[in-house]
Amino acid sequence: MDRLLKGIPASPGIAVGTVHLLLWEVPDVPHHIIKDSEIASETTRLHQAIGRAKERLLHVRDRVEKTAGKEEAMIFDAQYHILEDPALLTGVEELIKQNLAAEKAFDLEMLEWRQRWSRHTSAMVLERVSDLTDIHIRVLAILLELPDHDPVDLPKGAKAVLVTHDLTPGLTVQLDREAIVGIATDAGTRTSHVAILARSLGLPAVVGLRSATDHLRGHENVILDGTAGLIVINPSNTDIEKYRDRARDEEIP
Repeated sequence: MDRLLKGIPASPGIAVGTVHLLLWEVPDVPHHIIKDSEIASETTRLHQAIGRAKERLLHVRDRVEKTAGKEEAMIFDAQYHILEDPALLTGVEELIKQNLAAEKAFDLEMLEWRQRWSRHTSAMVLERVSDLTDIHIRVLAILLELPDHDPVDLPKGAKAVLVTHDLTPGLTVQLDREAIVGIATDAGTRTSHVAILARSLGLPAVVGLRSATDHLRGHENVILDGTAGLIVINPSNTDIEKYRDRARDEEIP
């Protein structure tokens, strides 16, 4: 075996699979000043991007409702309503009128919203900050012409070990148990929502790895040990058999 990554055991069990690296983070946005004559076209581009993001949310919502249930799908209703909030649209449009390109205007407005919600005393509002993060990423991906596909779209039977910096609730409810066999995150604790949802899904998970997304490039063969909080990278056949034997021993009859 090449090396080990040590984290926090979050959900017990052993998974053998291939790394699927998910970089679901707010992209860097260049500071782009536009001419007065471009304000109208940038405003139109903003509206088109938000429209596409709303269409994508409806698609994801319908899929999650079919696979996970109506309650889980409600996350996307909340995100859809945020995108329909006139205050958000007005704030971005005002920044465009100050000669900022649509993507920078949206980026700055969303940063302001996230900071404001993060300072709120209401637990309900604090829980919704992750919805703002998802929206922030999704709309910027469209405006910057980055891939805007569902970041956890994987074929059934992929036996993927999902490795990411962190998982928002909106991403976690999309996880397909028939495609993903384990979860590993740089961030998180034993009591974070990722750990709780992984246990409810019966998926082995390791959190608090700190730099797994830096060490891994995707497509590596790994063993994820959610009981010990370890990832074994490029294990030998002997390692795999040893862990599979342990997994069989730990199965509840």
